[in-house]
This record gives sequence, C-alpha cells and structure tokens, in this order.
Amino acid sequence: MKKTVLIALMSAWMGLVSAPAFAAGPPALAVKDVDNGARQPWSFTGSVQMSYPDFIGGSNEYIVPAGKRLVVEQVSVRVKAPQGQLFHGYVNTNLSGGHFFDIPYKGKFYADGLSVGNTLLRMYVAPGDHFSVSIFRAGNDSSASVEISASGYLVDLP
Repeated sequence: MKKTVLIALMSAWMGLVSAPAFAAGPPALAVKDVDNGARQPWSFTGSVQMSYPDFIGGSNEYIVPAGKRLVVEQVSVRVKAPQGQLFHGYVNTNLSGGHFFDIPYKGKFYADGLSVGNTLLRMYVAPGDHFSVSIFRAGNDSSASVEISASGYLVDLP
C-alpha cells in the first residue's frame, strides 16, 4: 500500500515538473465576429464635486457622433462622503430616456463613508443624443466626491 501511494505521488510530481505539452496541428486562425465587425470600444469617465447644499450632481455629457449609435453596457460610480448620506444614480439620454440604479453604502473609507454602485444595462443612444450620469443624495449637509465610469461600444450606422 505504501509503495502504491509513493508511486502515485512520484507520478504526480513528475507530471508537475515535466515540460508542457503542445498540440500539433494547423496554425491558429484569426477569429472575427462577422455580425459585430463595426463595434468600436467606448469608455467614459468623469468626476463630480457635490457641495453644500446640492442634492444633485451630474457628469459631463458625451454627444454621440453622427453616423454612430452608442450602446452603453456598464456604469460604475464611487462616492466618498460623510457617513449617513444615501445616494442613487441615473443614467440619462435626452431622447432615449434613462435608468436608475442603487449606490449602496459600503463602509468607512479613511475619514469618509464610501458608497459604490454598478449597473449592467444595454442602453442605446442615437446619433447626436447626449449621454450623462446624474447622482442624487438624501442629506446635503456637506460635500461629496463622485467618480463615474461607463463603458460600451459605438456602432457604425448604414
């Protein structure tokens, strides 16, 4: 029994230290997403300083270029503010409407409270339309620092 276990352990150890194996065959082919060849990665970042007595803070607007459609897939927000303040976000477009999302409190971060929110979505924004993110808070007795990021892609229109 001990000999069998020893042989099994030696075999396993030899397998870990042996040279990696490579599969022989034709070279790899480049892969292309034929259906979505026109996708162009897009990202957006912004920061907002909310000061007393502001209840609303908004990011800079992004205007979708002519001949393109923006597809927003993710929006993230991080807020540093004194503990006890509650926040929620709103992803906005002028023509397509908007989407609310939570920014829950996570805990104390140095001297401030930290709230972080993230939303996955598929929001279509038309050419010439504006995209922005607004932050709302309950409690405006001090300042708040907000960082915003969004990502998705632009698509060429026919």
